[in-house]
Amino acid sequence: MSKSRERREFPRVPFQVAASITGDHITVVSGDVRDVSLKGMFAAGAGRLPPGCRCQVELILGGLEQEVRLSLRGRVTRVDSAGMGIEFLEMGLEALAHLNNLVQYTSSQPTPPQSGLTSSPRLPPLP
Repeated sequence: MSKSRERREFPRVPFQVAASITGDHITVVSGDVRDVSLKGMFAAGAGRLPPGCRCQVELILGGLEQEVRLSLRGRVTRVDSAGMGIEFLEMGLEALAHLNNLVQYTSSQPTPPQSGLTSSPRLPPLP
């Protein structure tokens, strides 16, 4: 997508992680989350939920001393032949902290920590 058409307010980073996405009594397990940001993600794979479907997302971060599971609530914003885009609607402070760190350490153009987080109504206010 060209920079003139880019509408994202948070940087997204390429990242592969296992994810379980549940919506409308359907569970989609994807091992290929193509990119993630503080506001959403793109999950590649065979399973799809319909656009507009609210879902529960569980990201499973491995490669650490102890596996970390992040639980988020989201909504499917788009579906195409490659997978589905999911906007995060709710997350706890622990998930927010993990995602913020993941984006900061993975991004080629880091932004100041927690930049813009207080302006998003979808994320909990920072203390």
